[in-house]
Amino acid sequence: MSLFTRRMGAIAALGGLALIVAGAGLWRAQARQARRKAQGELSAVVELRAKEIASWRAGRLSDAGFVGESPLFRRIVGRWMTNRTAEGARELLAQFKSFADHYRYRDVQLVDARGAVALALSGATGQLHTESRADFAAALRDRKPALTDLHAGPGGLPPHLDVISPIVGAPGSEPTGAVVLQSDARDFLYPLLHDWPGARNSAELLLVRRDGGDALFLNELRYRKGTPLTVRLPLSRTDSPAVMAATGVEGVVEGKDYRGVEVLAAIRRVPDSAWFVVGKMDADEAFADFRRQAALLLGLMLAVLIAGVGAILFFNQHNVLADEDTPSSGPGPAR
Repeated sequence: MSLFTRRMGAIAALGGLALIVAGAGLWRAQARQARRKAQGELSAVVELRAKEIASWRAGRLSDAGFVGESPLFRRIVGRWMTNRTAEGARELLAQFKSFADHYRYRDVQLVDARGAVALALSGATGQLHTESRADFAAALRDRKPALTDLHAGPGGLPPHLDVISPIVGAPGSEPTGAVVLQSDARDFLYPLLHDWPGARNSAELLLVRRDGGDALFLNELRYRKGTPLTVRLPLSRTDSPAVMAATGVEGVVEGKDYRGVEVLAAIRRVPDSAWFVVGKMDADEAFADFRRQAALLLGLMLAVLIAGVGAILFFNQHNVLADEDTPSSGPGPAR
């Protein structure tokens, strides 16, 4: 083998090695970039939604404060609670309708101190439903507005939360009852969670909280219709982002969603609540661009390696042919 051929073989081998090293470095850089991009998108969406939900909850409490602190409204309530006339009921119901129309509430109820519904825009009667009783008692005890958690029922009521505004007459006196404002989750909260900015096929926003030994999904799931407040995952499912959220984890995580599909997810707590927003997308979609780029890079590397091997084979074959064409040296002439 000639010196030239050996040099060309060494150059080709070094070039191939350099290509592999450079390709591996480029692959790692692209992988990090793809992960940062997906993580940034998820984090931005859940951060925004968590703030919007917190603002919405604060707005409900502000509405309750306005209702409970209005001197005119307190007088109307006190007068009707003392003397329950039909005219007084009409006056109160007109106030209730104004609250419902202006602040988008499904129902407005006046509940006495014992928890009995005394008057309601919807005509509801009976005791305040079980899901709100503890918060009702706390609101009267602390004399300040309170929010219940999301719940459905009684009867056919859709998922909603109650905003409880205690009614206090004279300063220092015991509350005579409370106004309960029912906020339908379908009016603002659920549409907010269904809206994902940008074109993503598998992206989904979840609202979850811990409920005993489970992570409870509060909104309807994209891949399971008609499921608000019905789907649970046991806390033993530690690979689930929803379970991670229910146990207090925040940040970007990887795991399997309620379908058992590998996902990349971001988790944020909703301030001043037991709720967590989980934004997730299938890992296949999150890293789809990177995988296409990686396939192109791999194809390019293979093409260059094949070309390098071909060059080495060519020079080897050229050297063999050159050796065959060179006449062999015979013995020297006799002296």
